[in-house]
Amino acid sequence: MKLSPIQKLDKVLKILSENTSNTFILFIVDKSNAKISGADATLVLGKLEKDGYVKYFDGNAAGTTFYSALGYSITFEGLVFYQQGGYERKLSIGVLNENRLWRNDTLLIRGTWFAGIAAIFLLLWQVYIYYYPPK
Repeated sequence: MKLSPIQKLDKVLKILSENTSNTFILFIVDKSNAKISGADATLVLGKLEKDGYVKYFDGNAAGTTFYSALGYSITFEGLVFYQQGGYERKLSIGVLNENRLWRNDTLLIRGTWFAGIAAIFLLLWQVYIYYYPPK
């Protein structure tokens, strides 16, 4: 079964949240049981880093060559985001909000039409009573 991009994001967040040390891309590919390729993992990690849920540690930039200082690590914000349901929940909430907005717009339009028709009916009734008063 092929994973959707949203499922890939959540899967990588899950792998990173379960691993306490810095994680390499090959480790993510291995832990995903070949559902995420290396190229996909790179794209997913780039998106997660851009969103602030993952941080990249480069040991060479820090002047060290320890492998423990290389790789990706989940941030606290990413951990909280994953525990709250991740990208799938964010997407489902977005769909629910979109449906709610559509429903509210539809009700507002129908209510406006009903109020307009009722106002026209009342105006015609008043005109009728003016010209043909009750006896």
